[in-house]
Amino acid sequence: ASLDTWDFHTVECDRHRGMADLVRNLQALGSKRPGLVMLEEQDRSHNHIQRSVVSNWEIQLPRSDQVPHLIETELQKSDFLEWLDKHQPDVVISGYDYAQDWILESGRSIPDDIGFARPQITEKKELSGIRYDHLAMGQAAVDIISGQIMNNERGAPTVSKNVLIAGHWQTGSSLRQLSIS
Repeated sequence: ASLDTWDFHTVECDRHRGMADLVRNLQALGSKRPGLVMLEEQDRSHNHIQRSVVSNWEIQLPRSDQVPHLIETELQKSDFLEWLDKHQPDVVISGYDYAQDWILESGRSIPDDIGFARPQITEKKELSGIRYDHLAMGQAAVDIISGQIMNNERGAPTVSKNVLIAGHWQTGSSLRQLSIS
């Protein structure tokens, strides 16, 4: 058997809850034209969570405000800028620094012309989005392993435990309040 078929205990970011929090905060800021940008590989590896949460929001918007997701095998600057010009989202939701760079290189200002939100903020960036506590994730993993040692559990568990660690919304410098009408 390969590692892909083994069902071990896991500790992960609660991506669904994080995306739901991100959407709630973008709605509270008045965003009405969200644009999701990501790679197909990330979409697949995260079980389409980001896509599904943003899609659920978009289907509640008027059809004229629904921005098609930009989900590609590879993101090219020219394709991104064409998508940006054609669909005019009021916020780009993406975990890629180069998407933010391309917005700025196009002459647009963040957050004055367009907002930018990250589903998972990394490092010490002062962006708006969801920040996960990786220390808490490590502590939860140690708790699981300690429990296995204390209970003399070895090998793959009969029933796997999946612990989800919630993130929290970080208000950063990449969003602004939009007029709510």
